Amino acid sequence: MKASETLKSWIRQHEGFTPVALEDDYAGTPNIVEYAIGYGHQIQTGEDYLYTATITKADAEKLMLKDLAVWETFINTNVKKDLSQDQFDALVNLCYAVGGGNAWPVINLINSGASIDKIKSTWLGIGVYWKGVKNANLVAIRQREVKMYEAGMSNVVMVIIAASLFLTGLVWLGKKLL
Repeated sequence: MKASETLKSWIRQHEGFTPVALEDDYAGTPNIVEYAIGYGHQIQTGEDYLYTATITKADAEKLMLKDLAVWETFINTNVKKDLSQDQFDALVNLCYAVGGGNAWPVINLINSGASIDKIKSTWLGIGVYWKGVKNANLVAIRQREVKMYEAGMSNVVMVIIAASLFLTGLVWLGKKLL
């Protein structure tokens, strides 16, 4: 699966564009100061030039797409359950925001078939602190991801129901033809 255009638009809107590197510190890495640029791109080893660069929105878009490709592969590789597009987007956004290592508790719960309540309670506690203080904006982002994931659950259920009804119809039609 790939991140949807809806998710890309949401990242642009909620991460916001910054043409220069800004400190991006949250509780996931308490003793490490990290920096972000563009649409929330975490500056990585080998990208030292970005600490002093001024980038364009086109540059930011390239960085975002590169980051999304990493998280798409991560989710496609590590989530062992079928996902709807909404569920996939929610998980990709979680990884984009907090990194794959911090998303593992949620992925493990999904893979184990845990209840949505357990998944939600774990998800809502990840990456919600900024400089050691719970941040309402980060909480709101996690809540939105959970809503997106839950919306995807109902889409999966509808597909299963539709497939079941279709197959039931085929069986009925087969009986009528015999």
